[in-house]
Amino acid sequence: MNILQDTTLSVPADSQPRFSFKSILQPKLPSLRIFKSAASRLVFGISALYLLIFIVALMCTLQIVQVRMLEKIDTSLMQRFESIRVVHNELGPSAVVKLVSATGNEAPMQDTIGYYLATTNGRRIAGNLGSFHAADGLQTVDAVVLGMESDSQYRFYTAQLGPNKLSLGASMQSVTQARELSLNSFAFAFLAVTLFGLIGSAYFSRQMKSRIRSIIEPMDRFASGDLTARVPVCDDRYDDMDCFSLKINDTLSQLESNVESIRQVSSDIAHELKTPLNRLYIHLDSVQNSLYEKDEHLPALDSAIEETRQINETFKALLRIAQLEAGLGRDAFKDVNLNTLLETIVEIFDPVAEEQGSSLELNVEASKPLMIRCDDVLVTQMLANLIENAISHCPAGTVIKVNAGIEGNRPWVQVSDNGQGVPEHLHEKLFQRLFRVESSRTSPGTGLGLSLVKAVSELHNCSLQTFDKQPGLGIEVKFQELEARAW
Repeated sequence: MNILQDTTLSVPADSQPRFSFKSILQPKLPSLRIFKSAASRLVFGISALYLLIFIVALMCTLQIVQVRMLEKIDTSLMQRFESIRVVHNELGPSAVVKLVSATGNEAPMQDTIGYYLATTNGRRIAGNLGSFHAADGLQTVDAVVLGMESDSQYRFYTAQLGPNKLSLGASMQSVTQARELSLNSFAFAFLAVTLFGLIGSAYFSRQMKSRIRSIIEPMDRFASGDLTARVPVCDDRYDDMDCFSLKINDTLSQLESNVESIRQVSSDIAHELKTPLNRLYIHLDSVQNSLYEKDEHLPALDSAIEETRQINETFKALLRIAQLEAGLGRDAFKDVNLNTLLETIVEIFDPVAEEQGSSLELNVEASKPLMIRCDDVLVTQMLANLIENAISHCPAGTVIKVNAGIEGNRPWVQVSDNGQGVPEHLHEKLFQRLFRVESSRTSPGTGLGLSLVKAVSELHNCSLQTFDKQPGLGIEVKFQELEARAW
């Protein structure tokens, strides 16, 4: 006998089967998949911070090297100037002119020291530079100012030397070469660090994601009903992740113990009451038959037998639901043609619907057979419960539609009606065990039909969702893809 849920079919969209921890590792945008992982973001964030520090450090180093080399050039110029000042003080201006002229009058200044001796009003006296006017002190001068076709720069020191002014200059080519060499080295080092940083980041990100996945997958199996699933722990490492895994395992063990205790209590109650209820039912049935043979009829006895039968069916359903929630039944899974299954069920219930004054319609929206992997007996029971429920709790004249199709390689079945419906605030309770709406409490039933539907759907990793027909309600069962099953 099919156990029926005594309420109209409707389940809120948020009452989907178990949450899957695998969704953490399966983002919707494959192109951004790496950035959806906290481990990847952490590793690449640290790498980016390191590269930023590397850039700042190299730029600071480059600046310090340039300043030190410039200071060295300035010191060399001032020391040479002081040497010439000594010659001037001891031998006079003529000795300085002779010294400056010895460098090669009018010779272009390249890597050598540049001299320019002039009067205070700017008239050139001697040196290897053309007309040149420089302010006192240290300054940087472009080659164009010196009349040379080059993009080089020169450092000059100018000061008073007796009645005249002397400017000493030196090429900054060493500074430029050092800067170019440093920049080239920096670019090579940056590329090398970036490359190895990306490789290292990808490696460590993969390692972290692997550790996280080793935690997520057992938890996902636990949520799917495998209460023995545990997170692996590396005894020889025993790092913070292993400590975290141990805490998770302790929690899972406690949950398993609690679930098993509750399940055992429910199973014990069902088993303990099953035998005496069966005996009571047999005794009452025997008394009833003996009275009928004597042409006697006791309505109270008939009512007692019916109540006993109802109690017996309730405990059978509770025991069956407990077995399904424990994952029993997956061994019988096989590939089943959903089209054939639906045709058989609708053929059986079509006369029942006619007796109730309703009509039953089947519509399959698929060009090829809808194949699912399941326990065909359990799925038949689930779909039969949905159809029988609609027939029993809808008024005469109701049209009950059974639609089927496929969406994204996932077969689906919808059972809908145009009956009176169920208030929205009761939608969340429809799958609760023994729940019945007020309008159904006086009708036969146990209140376990949709609970059994939910247990079967979860065993098969199906999703359940309701939709409002206005009037009437419906429920959709969406099966797993045949090539992407999780069991």
